[in-house]
Amino acid sequence: MATGHGNDPSSHMTCLFLDWDGTLATTDTLARIARIGYDHQGQKYDAKQPEDEDEFLGIYPPGYETSSSSSSNPLQTKGVPGPTAPTIAAEPTSSAPGRPSWPAISNAYMADLNHFTKRENRKKRERKPNSSAELSDTSLAEILSFQQRTREIEERSTRRLEKWGIWKGITDYEIDAAAKDAIDSGEIALRNGWEDAIRQAVEPSSSSASGGQNNGTSHQGKAAIVSVGWSIRFIRQCLAQGEKHDKQKSSGVTASMDIAANEIDGATGHMSRYFDEVKSPNPRRNLARSGGIWTGEDKWRIVREFVRTAAAADAQGTDTDSNNIDSRTQSSSSSNNSGGGKKGGRKIKSIYVGDSTGDLECLVGCDVGICVRDVEGQDESKILRSSQRSLAETCDRLGIHVKWVGHWRKDGNGGAPSGDGNGTGGGGDDVDDIIPELEAKMLAKGKILWWARDFNEIVQSGILD
Repeated sequence: MATGHGNDPSSHMTCLFLDWDGTLATTDTLARIARIGYDHQGQKYDAKQPEDEDEFLGIYPPGYETSSSSSSNPLQTKGVPGPTAPTIAAEPTSSAPGRPSWPAISNAYMADLNHFTKRENRKKRERKPNSSAELSDTSLAEILSFQQRTREIEERSTRRLEKWGIWKGITDYEIDAAAKDAIDSGEIALRNGWEDAIRQAVEPSSSSASGGQNNGTSHQGKAAIVSVGWSIRFIRQCLAQGEKHDKQKSSGVTASMDIAANEIDGATGHMSRYFDEVKSPNPRRNLARSGGIWTGEDKWRIVREFVRTAAAADAQGTDTDSNNIDSRTQSSSSSNNSGGGKKGGRKIKSIYVGDSTGDLECLVGCDVGICVRDVEGQDESKILRSSQRSLAETCDRLGIHVKWVGHWRKDGNGGAPSGDGNGTGGGGDDVDDIIPELEAKMLAKGKILWWARDFNEIVQSGILD
């Protein structure tokens, strides 16, 4: 880690990346997105599994074909084929009546994931007969590799939703109204201090205003939301409504925020595929480099590309286009070699805030990784949410020390951006290059991450300076 730039904000540009579900939004928002579709279709949304609905009955919609599976398939229930090797028609069918409840669809996803996990553990035992049967006891490389391979589960779940037409026909108005209602009713709450954190990251610094060291760049930094959830429009409307609730602080900074998430096309019921399809002789590489934003690896690829684009624009004395990740400017060839850019461009200080193990790549890969934790009172050891506890336990196993942000000025590195000048380091773009790159970054940071209860603590810590 280079330390020469210290805390002088004119010497670097901050790129602040925020996870959405469980981080900026204090809870998971997927169920609220699902309810938009059920309401539109005129079907009752059940928060709990109806008693008369079999756990797996009906989760495979018309056109969802499965290959014959052996009777030993643990997921085969009451004649319903298990999800070991399904093939899915290219186009979804029209909206089908009698869609399964949302809990049933969630159960189908968990069944796929549990079966996948058992399969991976079995493979691990075959490779390492004397190791633990659980993947939880493995290295960073094995944990990240496991998460990368779950893309097949995420793709299957996405296609299942498309086939059922859960969101077919929904309108922008319905999405906007649902977001407004969710914020107004308190069903979705935004974490305290979020506006101040974004504003501190993106508003012009004194050096910018006086034509300082940023070569004409109009902002001190950038802020973006990167999420495996849905949808860009829903998230943006939640932020806009949240700003309205605090008129004294509202400055409209979120209107131009970049958001990378999976979008819903109401006309077709399809969900977006952020990454273009990649043609490769290696099937795993095809899946790993194409499709939606489904895994932590996808989020890391977006973060890294965003930083490269910002660094190149800053070096040229120009501002990056608004919403560049909304519009899917993911072509790595355009800025792959930007590095620190033209001499005189600021170094990038990348900061990522997340709450779960799905954020591990970005937490480790950025200059500063901050884990959000909801704790009981002043007892830092009592983490209330399961996703946050899982991340904390993973960090403990990997020997990653997670410090409270209140100790940043005393124990931090002064917020120095990485020495290569692009805020996320180099590394290849091939899926097989990512894990070694992230392992090296974890070691370079001294295996240290940070944690905070909310964005107020992050702002007060000085991390964003």
